[in-house]
Amino acid sequence: MVDYNLNLCAKYPFTSEAKAFVSVNKPQISPPLIELGQKRILSALLKGEIPKQAVVLDAKELVYSYAVARMIISQFSRFHINRYAIAEAKRASSLLESSLRESSGLQDSLLVLGGLGIHAKIVSEKPDFIADVPVFEYLRFAPRSVDYKLINQNVSGGFVRSLTWHKVCRIAEEAIKIQIQNSLPLKIPKTDYPQEILKAAKEIDKLLPREESVVITKIPSENFPPCIVKLLQDMHMHENLPHTARWFLATYLLKAGVKPEEIAAIFKDAPDYNEETTRYQIDYLVKKTYSVPNCDSIDSYGLCVAECGTKNPLQFKAAYHGKKVERDRRERDANQKRDQEQGEIQ
Repeated sequence: MVDYNLNLCAKYPFTSEAKAFVSVNKPQISPPLIELGQKRILSALLKGEIPKQAVVLDAKELVYSYAVARMIISQFSRFHINRYAIAEAKRASSLLESSLRESSGLQDSLLVLGGLGIHAKIVSEKPDFIADVPVFEYLRFAPRSVDYKLINQNVSGGFVRSLTWHKVCRIAEEAIKIQIQNSLPLKIPKTDYPQEILKAAKEIDKLLPREESVVITKIPSENFPPCIVKLLQDMHMHENLPHTARWFLATYLLKAGVKPEEIAAIFKDAPDYNEETTRYQIDYLVKKTYSVPNCDSIDSYGLCVAECGTKNPLQFKAAYHGKKVERDRRERDANQKRDQEQGEIQ
């Protein structure tokens, strides 16, 4: 008989050990388990987090509630699945970061990291935990943020060196998010789901707010530079934009004349959207009156997507319309010349 580490499985129910435990000890889908799964999902979708204190239960119940939650969330859209995955990843990352205070914390954490494909090598434990991570694994899971760009890291011998434990856990968070997103929805025909699961999904759906995606009508979309168009498209597709991209998008839209409340509504499409945090950050940008970064800076952020011939995104409108006027003039002159030549021939 396999001796499962239920404490580890309860903390990190996405691990192979937790999956094996559920596979062997198939839980009965009971009303209490469904309720736990619903609470897990509602906390993720409505609050963007799964608080650790909200799931202080029997270890088996924790593992089973995750399995049930996966069946329920599979009935929802990609937006909801992504938002759920982010909340689960944040919970696990927080547990990883605090795990070093426990006696077997480091050993368990390295086991979880290895299962995610991150083979961290501990360099020192005092005064702080410092680790090296293979470059390929780092590039695979590092957040899309300036702070994590490879050029800003200490790289040698095939490793990204001297990473703090916080950074290692942040990389793990991305890996967990990707793993959960890729594993959902479950590859089960809808007709094969228990009726209790389908009913639970409908009950959750009734509690979710009905939001419509915002369309900015004040500014024609052709006035936006390609980088902004791409970010708006990604946001509309519920992509989880990095902090730098969100800051740039909000700063640009403010300078372009979009109202703060319209910008806040745009960010509702983000899978980790939090209304209070979003409004606070936009109000902060309004007070600070940041300048829109130039194109060289945007390129260094990894956000430039096309050569638009401007030095600053705010210049795109003038440059675009100037080129359009010149292009129209040339086309008009060419048409007039062609008409004259045809008239002379006749």
